[in-house]
Amino acid sequence: ATEQRVRALRIATLAMLAIGVPLAAHAAALGALPGAVAIGVAMAIGAANLAWLRRDPARRVTRAGRTGVALLYALFVFSACTTGGFADPSFVWLFTVPVAAVALCGLRCGWFWAGITVATTIGFWWLDLRGVALPDFVLPEVQAGHELVTRVAVVVAFTLRTSSLRHAQRGVERDLVTAKRELRREAMCVQLLEHGAAAANESNTFAAALTSCAERITKTTGWRIAHAWLPAPDDSHDFVSGSIWLSGEPHRHAPLQELTHSLRIAAGDASTLVGRVVARARPEWMGDAGLAAEASARAQCARELGLRCAIGLPVCSNGEVIAVLEFFGTDDASLDDRLLAVVGAVGLQVGRVADRVRLHDRVRHSQKLESVGQLAAGIAHEINNPMAYVRSNLGLLRQEWRELLEDARAKSWPEEGCRRLAGCEELIDDTLDGVDRT
Repeated sequence: ATEQRVRALRIATLAMLAIGVPLAAHAAALGALPGAVAIGVAMAIGAANLAWLRRDPARRVTRAGRTGVALLYALFVFSACTTGGFADPSFVWLFTVPVAAVALCGLRCGWFWAGITVATTIGFWWLDLRGVALPDFVLPEVQAGHELVTRVAVVVAFTLRTSSLRHAQRGVERDLVTAKRELRREAMCVQLLEHGAAAANESNTFAAALTSCAERITKTTGWRIAHAWLPAPDDSHDFVSGSIWLSGEPHRHAPLQELTHSLRIAAGDASTLVGRVVARARPEWMGDAGLAAEASARAQCARELGLRCAIGLPVCSNGEVIAVLEFFGTDDASLDDRLLAVVGAVGLQVGRVADRVRLHDRVRHSQKLESVGQLAAGIAHEINNPMAYVRSNLGLLRQEWRELLEDARAKSWPEEGCRRLAGCEELIDDTLDGVDRT
C-alpha cells in the first residue's frame, strides 16, 4: 500500500508540473499575473515536496501526500479568488482536491477534504449569491478563450487522473494475483508438511509410509505420477524400481512404467535424476529442457506422454538415502527453493519411519533374546533340582560302597569279589563327575 501511494504521489506531482507550465503561460498571456505566479510557486513547492519524499519514501509518504493536497487546495482557492469566484469555469478545479486526497492519503483524508471542498464551494456560492464581487484578472475579450482552455485542461487533468487510478488498480490487481499465488504456495507447503507428518505417524511399515506420502503429495501438487526407487538387494549400492507406482492414468502411462521397472541406476550416475538425488542427498528438479537433454528412452517416453518435469525426493535415514520418491508432472514451471526445502523436509519425516521400524525390530529382537534367556534359566533350574538330588544320593552310595569294600577286604573276601567292588566304586566316581559337569 505504501508503494502504491508513493507511486500515485509521484504521478500526481509530475502531472501537476506538466499541466502547470502551459497553465502558467496561459495565465500570463491573459494578463493574470497573480495566477501565473501562484501556479509557478505551486510547481516549485510540488517539486521540492517530491524531492523531499525521495529521501525516505516509506516514512514521508503520508506527510508529503497531505502537503500535496493542501497545496492543490490553496492553489485552486487562490485561482478562484483571482478569476471571479464561483461563476468562473476554473472553479471546477477545486473539485479535484477530494479525488487527489483519496489517491494520495487514503479514504479518510478524502472525506475530510471533500467536506472542506463542499464548505468552500458553499462559501463562494454564498458570496456570488450576495453579489460580492471578487477580482477578475481575465480580460473580457479573452474570456471565451479562457473558458475553452480551462475546460480542456480540466478534461485533460481528469483523464490523467483516471489513467493514474487505472494504472494503480492494475498494480493492485497484479499484487493481488502475486499474493494469491504466494498464499497458495504457502498453503501447499503447509499441506505437504502435514502430509509428511501424517504419513510418518500413521504408517506401521516403511513401504506403507512411502505409499501414503506419495499419494498425499500427488493430490496436493497435482503431479501425475509417483514412483519409488529402492536400494538393490545385492548390496551393490544401486537403485532399482520398487513396487510403488501411482498414476492417474495407468493405461496411458504403462509404457513408462515398463521402462522404469527394467532399469537399474547406479548411485553415482549423475546423468540421471535419481543418481543425482542419491549422490547429493537433496531434492532435485528437472524441467522439459532437462528431460529433452537426457539421452534415455525413459526420458523421451515421458515427454511423449506429455510430462514436462520430474522431481526427485530423497528419503534419508541416519544421513543415508534409503529410498527415492520420483514424481512426474505436466507443468514446466520451476520449483522455488522454499518448495524444494519443504519437499526435502517431507523426505526426512518419512525417513524417520524407517528409523522407528528399525528400532522396533531391535527392541523385538531384544525381547526375544530375553525370553530365550528366561526359558533357558527355567530349564536349567528344572534340571538342577533333580541333579542335586541324584548327586546327593550318589555321594551316599559311594560312601556306603567304600565301607562295604573295606569290610570285604577285612574279612578276606575272594580277590575277584573285591576287584568287582572296586570297579563299581570307580563307576560311581565317574557318575558323580558327570553330574558335577552338568
